[in-house]
Amino acid sequence: MINEFDNLIKKASSCSKSGDYEVALEICSRLLDEYPERIKEILRARSHINAHRHHICEALEDRKKILNANEGDVQDYYFAGHFALQETLWRDAEKYFMDALSLLKEQNSCKYKQDSQFLLAYCLLKAGKESEAREICSKLDDSFEVWVETEPTGFLTVRNLKQMIDNKIEGAELD
Repeated sequence: MINEFDNLIKKASSCSKSGDYEVALEICSRLLDEYPERIKEILRARSHINAHRHHICEALEDRKKILNANEGDVQDYYFAGHFALQETLWRDAEKYFMDALSLLKEQNSCKYKQDSQFLLAYCLLKAGKESEAREICSKLDDSFEVWVETEPTGFLTVRNLKQMIDNKIEGAELD
């Protein structure tokens, strides 16, 4: 049976998807006041709302609150990494993706694994750690692709990323 909390979370998500971000955020504020014991779920929902409205710093802050409370799971590390990457916080993103991969290994799980590996390699490249990035890429299929919202924006394949690494190693400009 769906309770009031679940209905409100769904309503916040629906409002966010339709672009009514203020109502969605108001619902989250109300939920934080009324259901403090469900803070992790509320912060996740608010993080997604902020990401939809392109307030990436705020989306990252909500994920960090979950992680700093030692309440995080793989998705929290993955999305924190993704948001840090969008903000070009390469070293922070690197740490979040490494933590996600470590947790995935502990749990013997595959969800987010390839994406985390790829984005970790991308962050390592941007942080000047080309050989580490290349090593991670060697474990991925060349045709695997991920949407990247930093330069270059769009789908980036492992093959493209390897070429970027090679270009940087050879001293070529990435831009």
